[in-house]
Amino acid sequence: MLNNGIHTHPPSRVRRKVYEFLGLLPHILKFELVPCGDIWASLFNNHCSGKEDIWLYFFASGRERSDIYTALVKFMRSKDLVTRTLINDVE
Repeated sequence: MLNNGIHTHPPSRVRRKVYEFLGLLPHILKFELVPCGDIWASLFNNHCSGKEDIWLYFFASGRERSDIYTALVKFMRSKDLVTRTLINDVE
């Protein structure tokens, strides 16, 4: 769970490496907001991402949290931001 109201869910199918890594995640994830260009340029340079690159989905845990989550996503889009965290040298 993230920020008392946003839950993480893995895709229905993940690689074994991803499954093992997900077991190492702490219960609460701390993120920072950073400009998209700083992250996407390094992650997707010469690579077109696909569904196999998605390790986790983030969803609001309830109706009241959904409005907060939607506001966060709108803010991030308006400022061209993404969330970033680092766990065991994996970004």
